[in-house]
Amino acid sequence: MNLLNNLISESELKKFQKSSSSELAVNQKAKLLYRQQSSRKGFPRLINNLQKLDNQKKEVVEINNIPTTLVFNPTRSQSIKSTTFLKNEKLNSCVLCNTPSNQKSFLFLNNRYAILANPGITIPGDLTIPATSHKKQTIYKNFSDMLKISHKLTDYSIYFNGARAGASCPHLHFQAGKEKKLIGEKQIFKALDKPNFNGTDILSISNSDINFYYLNNFVRECYIIRSSQPKFLTEIFQFIMNKLREVNKNFGVESHVPEFGNYISAFDEYEEEARVNLMANYQKSSKKYYVVFFPKRTNRPRSYYSDKHRLLLGMGIKESLGHIITCQESDFKYLKLNPNKIEAAFQDTSITKKQSKTIINSIRSYLS
Repeated sequence: MNLLNNLISESELKKFQKSSSSELAVNQKAKLLYRQQSSRKGFPRLINNLQKLDNQKKEVVEINNIPTTLVFNPTRSQSIKSTTFLKNEKLNSCVLCNTPSNQKSFLFLNNRYAILANPGITIPGDLTIPATSHKKQTIYKNFSDMLKISHKLTDYSIYFNGARAGASCPHLHFQAGKEKKLIGEKQIFKALDKPNFNGTDILSISNSDINFYYLNNFVRECYIIRSSQPKFLTEIFQFIMNKLREVNKNFGVESHVPEFGNYISAFDEYEEEARVNLMANYQKSSKKYYVVFFPKRTNRPRSYYSDKHRLLLGMGIKESLGHIITCQESDFKYLKLNPNKIEAAFQDTSITKKQSKTIINSIRSYLS
């Protein structure tokens, strides 16, 4: 596995420090790795993509009074167009098992994960965090690792895309981005900071161990769980995933939504896990974990398959967090003038409010 052969030493990372330090914490190492990889002798694909982003077009549009960022970012073309879950990918062709020799990484969490600079950039500084052994891109049994990563990488938010909810690689991996940089992430934390959680914007259900929040009028369905205890978070996470799986089983027949439970070639098995985008963040000041769910039906809206005006959109975690990425300039211009099409993409890919009501009622009983 090339991933384990391309490790960078701490002494090499220290060459990119602006001030000396005897030992590097994980947050420092991640930032220094990105600095090394984007330097003149770093990772060419990352360097080229950073240059492309110099002329990135960006616009803030309102979707039902919710500000949403629209960007033209050609560096994300590969992931948006990915068809990897339509084929049974062998180990010798897995992009995360076979990273280029100049894509450096360092090991993390008892050598079970590596941290790499992500060349598919949303915001400079983005990381990819793959498992060091080839495992399936599933979260149910790996959620505790997501929490552990967020607790270590406290300057970042940690992201996960499910297999049919935006992931472009079947090898278990998380992403990380500098915290509170995406517009939807800022909006979520602002909503949670309000003194009255029972207003028109947010529904709160709590007990002494867990807070559960549901954002109303957020265009897409969004739940947040908060606790200082990983054990309680893991328990309610698995409860919600089981309830979402029941909802997934009852998806209606729609041309753009794959039937739940179908065979996934890249896994060589049938679909078992509820479709979600996730974000995890650990706040040192409050010593609390925040986990944000975006329950999904699929990651590609009807417009992706349209003959009339096809829009290349992949509605993964970054899009769920209000950062709508287009890889074609024509799509950027069209969506800028037609923001209702972004709303349609959210509605096409999110579960419905009626389906959410079932989940919320279950959570109310669980926390009572």
